[in-house]
Amino acid sequence: MYSSDCPHGRDATDCDAVKNRNAPECPSGFTTHPLRKWAIMNQLDAGMPKELLSDRVDVSVPVLDKHYDQRTEERKSRRRREELEKHLAEYSGT
Repeated sequence: MYSSDCPHGRDATDCDAVKNRNAPECPSGFTTHPLRKWAIMNQLDAGMPKELLSDRVDVSVPVLDKHYDQRTEERKSRRRREELEKHLAEYSGT
């Protein structure tokens, strides 16, 4: 609840969705899961090793692979190539 005005014309004193346990009943309610999913994918894209990320977000690597890493194979390949080029440049002195 952000204000006393309900965008759905409900009276806050009579609305069951005002109570935490009933909050999902509010039509304006949303979950933060899409934000979590985006944050995990963004960290994978940035090169965060899955083992470290797994500990950080409290999800096993297999669950990360199955439910959170929804990058395309092309996107994964591009990320691997970028990482390899960065390390190869360090070895070749460029």
